[in-house]
Amino acid sequence: IAMACNASLVASYRGSTPNGSTCVTRGVWFQTTGTGGGMTINVSPDADNDVALEVFTGSCGSLSSVVCEDSGIEGEDDTYSFLTLSGETYYIYAGESSFLDDNEGSLTLSLTCNALLPVAAASGCDNTVNDVTMTGSGEWLPIILNSSIVGKIKDTEALGLTTISLYGNTGALRTSGGTPLADRNITINPANAPSLTIPVRLFFTAAEINALIAADPTVSSIADLEFTKVSGTSCSGPYPGGGVQLVTTAHGSYGGEYFVQTSVAAFSEFFLSSASAPLPVELASFTAVAKTGATHVKWETASERNVDYFRIERSSNGSDFIEIGEVAAVGESFSLQSYEFTDYDPLPKGYYRLVSVDLDGSTSTSDLVFVEQVLAKALEISVFPNPTTDVLNVRVSVTATVQLIDPTGRIVAEHADQDGTVQFETASMPKGLYYVRLLSGATTETAPVVLK
Repeated sequence: IAMACNASLVASYRGSTPNGSTCVTRGVWFQTTGTGGGMTINVSPDADNDVALEVFTGSCGSLSSVVCEDSGIEGEDDTYSFLTLSGETYYIYAGESSFLDDNEGSLTLSLTCNALLPVAAASGCDNTVNDVTMTGSGEWLPIILNSSIVGKIKDTEALGLTTISLYGNTGALRTSGGTPLADRNITINPANAPSLTIPVRLFFTAAEINALIAADPTVSSIADLEFTKVSGTSCSGPYPGGGVQLVTTAHGSYGGEYFVQTSVAAFSEFFLSSASAPLPVELASFTAVAKTGATHVKWETASERNVDYFRIERSSNGSDFIEIGEVAAVGESFSLQSYEFTDYDPLPKGYYRLVSVDLDGSTSTSDLVFVEQVLAKALEISVFPNPTTDVLNVRVSVTATVQLIDPTGRIVAEHADQDGTVQFETASMPKGLYYVRLLSGATTETAPVVLK
């Protein structure tokens, strides 16, 4: 049932079938669209029924739960309030609480929408933006300054206390290589570095976007703009140089103002400009893969301008980095260039990043890549007795999957997620040569065994 803001509707769930919801046994589906402002969903039961509600995002057949609200008891309302995302479709499943199985009832569902928060004014460096704490709730967390909106972060990972600073430029627009930059930039600095990409939505005033459009002939609308992420966590006034361009994943109007959204694998400082802003290095890819006793780092550049060399850096915590090597750059190129570096002394778990250094000494830094090493002891395997008749013992030094494979290559027995000693009953198996295979992470090891 489609629902608009500030409306209510009576619905019956008599005859509906169980849906498998976390907190609603059987109910009615409602659909509404976020405005970017606050929304309150209230479900009132008839008589003494016990009701609940669950909110989802995504699309039919591929929904993701936002919240399961079932705090009220029989006869009481259940209410959930949250800050919506402009243009996001929300699916609400409301009905009988999972604590009951009466199979029927009716309810009144009401939606109340609050006015949009104004976009925060930006002037100079303002570090008083309210910090947010990321816990992995899955919700969009608002970044608020003086009761005004700065941005929103999708809370997809527990990154802890996240500090935000906002810089507003006054006077002539700043430029990077002749390309104008928007009059605000935002720095985001979480306590812990992410291991996943995090969606970020940042807000700009119409005056800031209109000034950028007027100054840059390559920009005709908000759709022509992208972020450049530069290294560092300071509140920069002038553009610090370098950076990595991020693809815009969403954009649009917010009341009379604007938002631009992207996804990042590492946080620092974000500037907005046209997608044609010149960068010394256009990084096509950057990967780091664990090998036995080493980490193999590879990257590709789509173009290079006045680049001197690349610096490979490593960190145990995602914030304190040390240099572990350098690779000379081609320097000037408009075709795909490939590079690689091997870290022969890796940490058990660590982060890698790539720093490109220009001929003038300026730098730009890639996103972080997290790598967990495969320990050498994961390759150890011991089988006894060998040959055997009735019972085969396999000693496992780390948590692993242990498989017994017959001469044709077929898995005839398996023990998953085991450590210590694992036993296979072999008395009824055909005699001959078998193999024991150990699977741990990305590594495997096999050992022959004879059944007689």
